[in-house]
Amino acid sequence: MPPSLVRAHRLAIPSNEPEAHLDDLVQRLEHHLPENAKVFGITYKDDSTLERIRQRYGRCQPLRLDMADDLAITDPAAGLETIQEAIDAPRAATLIRKHGEADLVVARHLLEHAHHPARFLRALRTLLAPEGRLLLEVPESTKFLSVGDHPCIWEEHVCYFTRATIEVMIEQNGLRIEQILCYPYPLEDSLVVIARACGRAHGKRPTPSPILRRERERCSGFAESFRARKERCQKLLHSLHAAGTRVALFGAGHAAVRFVNLYDLGGCIDHVIDDHPAKEGLCMPGSHLPIVDSSHLARADLVLLAVNPEGEDRVRAAHAAHLPGRGRCASIFSCSPTALL
Repeated sequence: MPPSLVRAHRLAIPSNEPEAHLDDLVQRLEHHLPENAKVFGITYKDDSTLERIRQRYGRCQPLRLDMADDLAITDPAAGLETIQEAIDAPRAATLIRKHGEADLVVARHLLEHAHHPARFLRALRTLLAPEGRLLLEVPESTKFLSVGDHPCIWEEHVCYFTRATIEVMIEQNGLRIEQILCYPYPLEDSLVVIARACGRAHGKRPTPSPILRRERERCSGFAESFRARKERCQKLLHSLHAAGTRVALFGAGHAAVRFVNLYDLGGCIDHVIDDHPAKEGLCMPGSHLPIVDSSHLARADLVLLAVNPEGEDRVRAAHAAHLPGRGRCASIFSCSPTALL
Protein backbone atom coordinates (compact mmCIF):
# COMPACT_ATOMS: atom_id res chain seq x y z
CA MET A 1 0.00 0.00 0.00
CA PRO A 2 1.22 3.55 -0.63
CA PRO A 3 2.35 5.54 2.42
CA SER A 4 -0.69 7.83 2.11
CA LEU A 5 -2.97 4.84 2.71
CA VAL A 6 -0.98 3.52 5.69
CA ARG A 7 -0.80 6.95 7.34
CA ALA A 8 -3.09 7.32 10.35
CA HIS A 9 -6.26 9.38 9.94
CA ARG A 10 -6.18 10.18 13.65
CA LEU A 11 -3.08 10.87 15.74
CA ALA A 12 -1.03 7.70 15.56
CA ILE A 13 -0.37 5.56 18.65
CA PRO A 14 3.41 4.88 18.70
CA SER A 15 4.42 1.24 18.77
CA ASN A 16 6.87 0.16 21.44
CA GLU A 17 10.02 -1.77 20.57
CA PRO A 18 12.04 -4.02 22.91
CA GLU A 19 14.80 -2.06 24.62
CA ALA A 20 16.30 -4.37 27.24
CA HIS A 21 19.35 -4.81 25.00
CA LEU A 22 20.14 -1.12 24.44
CA ASP A 23 22.57 -0.74 27.36
CA ASP A 24 24.67 -3.61 26.00
CA LEU A 25 24.43 -2.28 22.46
CA VAL A 26 25.52 1.25 23.38
CA GLN A 27 28.45 -0.15 25.38
CA ARG A 28 29.61 -2.03 22.27
CA LEU A 29 29.69 1.21 20.27
CA GLU A 30 32.82 2.37 22.10
CA HIS A 31 35.10 0.94 19.42
CA HIS A 32 33.05 2.48 16.60
CA LEU A 33 32.86 6.09 17.83
CA PRO A 34 35.66 8.62 17.33
CA GLU A 35 36.28 11.59 19.62
CA ASN A 36 33.49 14.18 19.40
CA ALA A 37 31.47 11.84 17.20
CA LYS A 38 28.48 13.34 15.41
CA VAL A 39 25.53 10.95 15.78
CA PHE A 40 22.26 11.20 13.85
CA GLY A 41 19.02 9.50 14.85
CA ILE A 42 16.30 9.28 12.21
CA THR A 43 13.03 8.81 14.15
CA TYR A 44 11.54 8.89 17.65
CA LYS A 45 12.45 5.21 17.94
CA ASP A 46 16.08 6.30 18.21
CA ASP A 47 15.58 8.70 21.13
CA SER A 48 16.31 6.15 23.86
CA THR A 49 19.49 5.05 22.09
CA LEU A 50 20.67 8.64 21.58
CA GLU A 51 20.06 9.40 25.25
CA ARG A 52 22.16 6.41 26.30
CA ILE A 53 24.93 7.55 23.93
CA ARG A 54 24.76 11.05 25.41
CA GLN A 55 25.05 9.70 28.95
CA ARG A 56 27.84 7.22 28.25
CA TYR A 57 29.90 9.20 25.72
CA GLY A 58 29.78 12.81 26.81
CA ARG A 59 32.05 13.79 23.94
CA CYS A 60 29.46 12.74 21.35
CA GLN A 61 26.96 15.08 19.71
CA PRO A 62 23.66 13.19 19.23
CA LEU A 63 21.08 14.81 16.98
CA ARG A 64 17.66 13.46 16.15
CA LEU A 65 16.31 14.72 12.84
CA ASP A 66 13.35 17.06 13.19
CA MET A 67 10.22 15.97 11.31
CA ALA A 68 9.34 19.48 10.09
CA ASP A 69 12.67 21.28 9.86
CA ASP A 70 14.78 18.42 8.50
CA LEU A 71 12.28 16.17 6.69
CA ALA A 72 9.59 18.71 5.68
CA ILE A 73 6.87 16.58 7.29
CA THR A 74 4.15 18.69 8.92
CA ASP A 75 1.25 16.23 9.22
CA PRO A 76 0.91 15.53 12.98
CA ALA A 77 -0.45 12.03 12.23
CA ALA A 78 2.51 11.08 10.02
CA GLY A 79 4.65 8.18 11.16
CA LEU A 80 7.34 5.84 9.92
CA GLU A 81 5.54 5.27 6.61
CA THR A 82 6.02 8.97 5.81
CA ILE A 83 9.56 9.26 7.17
CA GLN A 84 10.86 6.36 5.07
CA GLU A 85 9.45 8.04 1.97
CA ALA A 86 11.21 11.32 2.82
CA ILE A 87 14.66 9.73 3.21
CA ASP A 88 16.22 9.72 -0.26
CA ALA A 89 19.43 10.92 -1.91
CA PRO A 90 18.36 14.59 -2.40
CA ARG A 91 17.18 14.76 1.21
CA ALA A 92 20.46 13.24 2.40
CA ALA A 93 22.42 15.88 0.47
CA THR A 94 20.33 18.64 2.05
CA LEU A 95 20.89 17.22 5.54
CA ILE A 96 24.66 17.09 4.98
CA ARG A 97 24.71 20.75 3.95
CA LYS A 98 22.75 21.63 7.06
CA HIS A 99 24.29 19.34 9.71
CA GLY A 100 27.46 17.93 8.15
CA GLU A 101 28.32 14.25 7.75
CA ALA A 102 27.64 11.76 10.52
CA ASP A 103 30.11 9.49 12.28
CA LEU A 104 27.18 7.28 13.26
CA VAL A 105 23.65 7.09 11.85
CA VAL A 106 21.15 5.22 14.05
CA ALA A 107 18.01 3.82 12.39
CA ARG A 108 16.10 1.43 14.62
CA HIS A 109 13.03 -0.36 13.27
CA LEU A 110 12.73 1.69 10.10
CA LEU A 111 14.27 -0.40 7.31
CA GLU A 112 11.39 -2.92 7.50
CA HIS A 113 9.02 -0.01 6.72
CA ALA A 114 10.95 1.11 3.62
CA HIS A 115 9.05 0.74 0.35
CA HIS A 116 12.32 0.94 -1.58
CA PRO A 117 14.84 -0.53 0.87
CA ALA A 118 17.86 -0.35 -1.45
CA ARG A 119 17.22 3.34 -2.17
CA PHE A 120 16.68 3.94 1.53
CA LEU A 121 19.99 2.26 2.44
CA ARG A 122 21.86 4.28 -0.17
CA ALA A 123 20.42 7.50 1.29
CA LEU A 124 21.53 6.56 4.82
CA ARG A 125 24.94 5.62 3.45
CA THR A 126 25.21 9.09 1.87
CA LEU A 127 24.86 10.67 5.33
CA LEU A 128 28.02 8.96 6.59
CA ALA A 129 31.43 10.53 6.92
CA PRO A 130 34.21 8.58 5.14
CA GLU A 131 34.85 6.50 8.29
CA GLY A 132 31.26 6.66 9.51
CA ARG A 133 29.10 3.74 10.62
CA LEU A 134 25.46 2.88 10.12
CA LEU A 135 23.56 1.17 12.95
CA LEU A 136 20.43 -0.63 11.77
CA GLU A 137 18.00 -2.59 13.90
CA VAL A 138 15.18 -4.72 12.51
CA PRO A 139 12.94 -7.50 13.85
CA GLU A 140 14.38 -10.96 13.11
CA SER A 141 11.52 -12.92 11.53
CA THR A 142 12.80 -16.50 11.74
CA LYS A 143 10.74 -17.43 14.81
CA PHE A 144 7.29 -16.44 13.59
CA LEU A 145 7.94 -17.64 10.05
CA SER A 146 9.07 -21.05 11.32
CA VAL A 147 6.07 -21.65 13.61
CA GLY A 148 3.40 -20.07 11.40
CA ASP A 149 2.42 -17.10 13.55
CA HIS A 150 0.43 -15.33 10.83
CA PRO A 151 -0.80 -12.47 13.09
CA CYS A 152 2.80 -11.17 13.06
CA ILE A 153 2.29 -9.96 9.50
CA TRP A 154 1.65 -6.21 9.60
CA GLU A 155 0.62 -3.91 6.77
CA GLU A 156 3.22 -1.32 7.85
CA HIS A 157 6.09 -3.80 7.43
CA VAL A 158 7.14 -4.04 3.81
CA CYS A 159 10.18 -6.28 4.46
CA TYR A 160 10.70 -9.24 6.79
CA PHE A 161 14.35 -10.00 7.50
CA THR A 162 16.23 -12.99 8.77
CA ARG A 163 19.89 -12.78 9.69
CA ALA A 164 20.88 -14.39 6.39
CA THR A 165 18.84 -12.08 4.18
CA ILE A 166 19.84 -8.81 5.84
CA GLU A 167 23.52 -9.75 5.59
CA VAL A 168 23.16 -10.23 1.83
CA MET A 169 21.14 -7.05 1.37
CA ILE A 170 23.57 -4.87 3.35
CA GLU A 171 26.56 -6.14 1.42
CA GLN A 172 24.83 -5.68 -1.95
CA ASN A 173 24.24 -1.99 -1.25
CA GLY A 174 27.73 -0.63 -0.74
CA LEU A 175 28.13 -1.41 2.96
CA ARG A 176 30.43 -3.79 4.83
CA ILE A 177 29.20 -5.39 8.03
CA GLU A 178 31.54 -4.85 10.98
CA GLN A 179 29.34 -6.45 13.60
CA ILE A 180 25.99 -8.21 13.67
CA LEU A 181 24.19 -8.89 16.96
CA CYS A 182 21.03 -10.84 17.66
CA TYR A 183 19.28 -10.12 20.96
CA PRO A 184 16.71 -12.81 21.87
CA TYR A 185 13.10 -11.95 22.66
CA PRO A 186 10.08 -14.28 22.88
CA LEU A 187 8.29 -13.20 19.70
CA GLU A 188 10.87 -11.58 17.44
CA ASP A 189 14.56 -11.24 18.18
CA SER A 190 16.16 -7.83 17.65
CA LEU A 191 18.74 -7.95 14.89
CA VAL A 192 21.36 -5.19 15.00
CA VAL A 193 23.84 -4.50 12.21
CA ILE A 194 26.77 -2.10 12.44
CA ALA A 195 28.18 -1.42 8.98
CA ARG A 196 30.36 1.07 7.16
CA ALA A 197 30.55 2.26 3.57
CA CYS A 198 32.89 0.31 1.33
CA GLY A 199 32.76 2.13 -1.98
CA ARG A 200 30.45 1.17 -4.81
CA ALA A 201 27.51 -1.17 -4.28
CA HIS A 202 28.21 -4.71 -5.40
CA GLY A 203 25.27 -4.52 -7.80
CA LYS A 204 24.62 -7.91 -9.32
CA ARG A 205 26.62 -9.93 -6.83
CA PRO A 206 24.77 -13.27 -6.69
CA THR A 207 23.18 -14.45 -3.48
CA PRO A 208 24.46 -17.92 -2.47
CA SER A 209 21.83 -20.43 -3.64
CA PRO A 210 21.72 -22.42 -0.34
CA ILE A 211 20.71 -19.22 1.48
CA LEU A 212 17.99 -18.46 -1.05
CA ARG A 213 16.74 -22.03 -0.94
CA ARG A 214 16.56 -22.13 2.85
CA GLU A 215 14.76 -18.79 3.14
CA ARG A 216 12.33 -19.61 0.33
CA GLU A 217 11.47 -22.90 2.02
CA ARG A 218 10.89 -21.08 5.30
CA CYS A 219 8.52 -18.60 3.65
CA SER A 220 6.74 -21.31 1.68
CA GLY A 221 6.17 -23.27 4.88
CA PHE A 222 4.75 -20.15 6.52
CA ALA A 223 2.28 -19.66 3.68
CA GLU A 224 1.34 -23.33 3.43
CA SER A 225 0.54 -23.55 7.15
CA PHE A 226 -2.07 -20.80 6.95
CA ARG A 227 -5.11 -22.83 5.90
CA ALA A 228 -4.62 -25.56 8.53
CA ARG A 229 -4.02 -23.07 11.35
CA LYS A 230 -7.04 -21.01 10.36
CA GLU A 231 -9.24 -24.13 10.40
CA ARG A 232 -7.91 -25.22 13.80
CA CYS A 233 -8.58 -21.82 15.37
CA GLN A 234 -12.06 -21.65 13.85
CA LYS A 235 -12.99 -25.15 14.97
CA LEU A 236 -11.80 -24.56 18.54
CA LEU A 237 -13.32 -21.13 19.09
CA HIS A 238 -16.58 -21.84 17.28
CA SER A 239 -17.10 -24.94 19.40
CA LEU A 240 -16.37 -23.00 22.61
CA HIS A 241 -18.67 -20.18 21.59
CA ALA A 242 -21.45 -22.61 20.70
CA ALA A 243 -21.11 -24.15 24.17
CA GLY A 244 -21.68 -20.74 25.78
CA THR A 245 -18.05 -19.83 26.51
CA ARG A 246 -17.59 -16.08 26.65
CA VAL A 247 -14.40 -15.19 24.79
CA ALA A 248 -12.54 -11.89 25.09
CA LEU A 249 -9.47 -10.74 23.19
CA PHE A 250 -7.02 -8.66 25.25
CA GLY A 251 -5.13 -5.95 23.34
CA ALA A 252 -6.58 -3.99 20.41
CA GLY A 253 -3.37 -3.74 18.42
CA HIS A 254 -2.40 -4.80 14.92
CA ALA A 255 -1.73 -8.42 15.97
CA ALA A 256 -5.29 -8.69 17.29
CA VAL A 257 -6.65 -7.26 14.05
CA ARG A 258 -4.67 -9.80 12.02
CA PHE A 259 -5.68 -12.71 14.27
CA VAL A 260 -9.41 -11.96 14.00
CA ASN A 261 -9.50 -11.00 10.33
CA LEU A 262 -7.05 -13.48 8.81
CA TYR A 263 -8.64 -16.42 10.63
CA ASP A 264 -12.20 -15.00 10.32
CA LEU A 265 -12.98 -15.26 14.04
CA GLY A 266 -15.18 -12.22 14.59
CA GLY A 267 -18.29 -14.32 15.11
CA CYS A 268 -16.91 -16.24 18.09
CA ILE A 269 -15.33 -13.40 20.11
CA ASP A 270 -17.52 -11.20 22.30
CA HIS A 271 -15.35 -8.11 22.62
CA VAL A 272 -11.79 -6.77 22.65
CA ILE A 273 -10.30 -5.33 25.82
CA ASP A 274 -7.93 -2.36 25.80
CA ASP A 275 -7.53 0.46 28.32
CA HIS A 276 -5.81 2.90 25.95
CA PRO A 277 -7.93 6.10 26.06
CA ALA A 278 -7.49 6.68 22.31
CA LYS A 279 -9.31 3.41 21.59
CA GLU A 280 -12.21 3.94 23.97
CA GLY A 281 -15.59 3.56 22.27
CA LEU A 282 -14.13 2.38 18.97
CA CYS A 283 -14.54 -0.92 17.13
CA MET A 284 -12.00 -3.27 15.59
CA PRO A 285 -11.36 -2.86 11.85
CA GLY A 286 -13.11 -5.48 9.72
CA SER A 287 -14.84 -7.44 12.47
CA HIS A 288 -16.43 -4.39 14.16
CA LEU A 289 -15.92 -6.03 17.56
CA PRO A 290 -16.42 -3.44 20.31
CA ILE A 291 -13.35 -2.27 22.24
CA VAL A 292 -14.08 -2.10 25.98
CA ASP A 293 -12.01 -1.48 29.10
CA SER A 294 -10.52 -4.10 31.42
CA SER A 295 -13.49 -4.06 33.81
CA HIS A 296 -15.10 -6.46 31.30
CA LEU A 297 -12.46 -9.12 32.01
CA ALA A 298 -14.57 -10.56 34.81
CA ARG A 299 -17.30 -11.46 32.28
CA ALA A 300 -15.00 -13.64 30.17
CA ASP A 301 -14.54 -17.40 30.48
CA LEU A 302 -11.58 -17.39 28.08
CA VAL A 303 -9.18 -14.48 27.57
CA LEU A 304 -7.02 -14.55 24.46
CA LEU A 305 -3.87 -12.47 24.92
CA ALA A 306 -2.91 -10.51 21.82
CA VAL A 307 0.10 -8.93 23.55
CA ASN A 308 3.76 -9.65 23.06
CA PRO A 309 4.58 -12.84 25.03
CA GLU A 310 7.31 -10.85 26.77
CA GLY A 311 4.60 -8.82 28.53
CA GLU A 312 2.15 -11.61 29.37
CA ASP A 313 3.22 -11.90 33.00
CA ARG A 314 2.81 -8.15 33.51
CA VAL A 315 -0.70 -8.30 32.07
CA ARG A 316 -1.66 -11.22 34.29
CA ALA A 317 -0.28 -9.49 37.38
CA ALA A 318 -1.91 -6.15 36.60
CA HIS A 319 -5.34 -7.68 36.02
CA ALA A 320 -5.29 -10.60 38.45
CA ALA A 321 -8.16 -9.14 40.46
CA HIS A 322 -10.44 -8.99 37.41
CA LEU A 323 -9.71 -12.46 36.03
CA PRO A 324 -12.45 -14.83 37.22
CA GLY A 325 -11.48 -18.01 39.04
CA ARG A 326 -12.88 -20.14 36.29
CA GLY A 327 -11.25 -17.99 33.64
CA ARG A 328 -8.47 -19.15 31.38
CA CYS A 329 -5.84 -17.20 29.50
CA ALA A 330 -4.19 -18.25 26.26
CA SER A 331 -1.88 -16.45 23.86
CA ILE A 332 -2.66 -16.05 20.17
CA PHE A 333 1.07 -16.59 19.46
CA SER A 334 2.46 -20.08 18.96
CA CYS A 335 5.81 -19.16 20.49
CA SER A 336 4.17 -18.41 23.85
CA PRO A 337 4.15 -21.15 26.51
CA THR A 338 0.41 -20.44 26.87
CA ALA A 339 -0.35 -20.70 23.14
CA LEU A 340 -4.02 -21.25 22.26
CA LEU A 341 -3.17 -24.16 19.98
